[in-house]
Amino acid sequence: MSKERRPLMMHPEFNEELSGPRVLLRQTRPDPGTAEVMFRAIDTSRQHLRPWCPWERTTCRIEDSMKYLREKEEATASGKLVEYGIYVRESGGYIGNISLFNLNAERRSGEIGYWLTASATGNGYMHEALRVLEKESFLTLGLNRIQITCDVHNTASAEVIRKCGYTFEGTLREDRFDPYENAMRNTFVFSKLRAEFDREQNPAPSGQKNK
Repeated sequence: MSKERRPLMMHPEFNEELSGPRVLLRQTRPDPGTAEVMFRAIDTSRQHLRPWCPWERTTCRIEDSMKYLREKEEATASGKLVEYGIYVRESGGYIGNISLFNLNAERRSGEIGYWLTASATGNGYMHEALRVLEKESFLTLGLNRIQITCDVHNTASAEVIRKCGYTFEGTLREDRFDPYENAMRNTFVFSKLRAEFDREQNPAPSGQKNK
């Protein structure tokens, strides 16, 4: 695999669809069908999402999802964010979202965030979706660093991040207020660099070390 690094464009053209063995990632768009599917998924997984996703409490109607999609589209047009719906290839079912945001051309960096419906957890779908999006981020968009954060109590998310080879960098202490618990929460910070991604794709032969 070539290690040539493409420059991160100021206004990148994001691919509409990304493909994995079991999941398809499709860009979310502000249309009624997408808004309804997204809202129904959130509405059926509120207890599952509530501790980790503060936007759950303000997503009360389909119109709220549509409003979010319209606002998100402005950030996509400016090259700062791209979001994909996650679909199971076999059934075609929508099971959540994954996004690349805080894109910075000068720093060649971005951050990945995601959520999954309660019924889809435990099947490895998010692990695969993360792998697909990180590959796109490094090889197509030219990023050098990807960051992912999660609540310190979100053990399932932290496990996915670690399994995908991200390095634990530290803990942001009491950086987020949880209105449900009426308490401050701590956040784990993980990252992966392009050089680390390259080593994963081209492991050194047994007994040798990658330089």
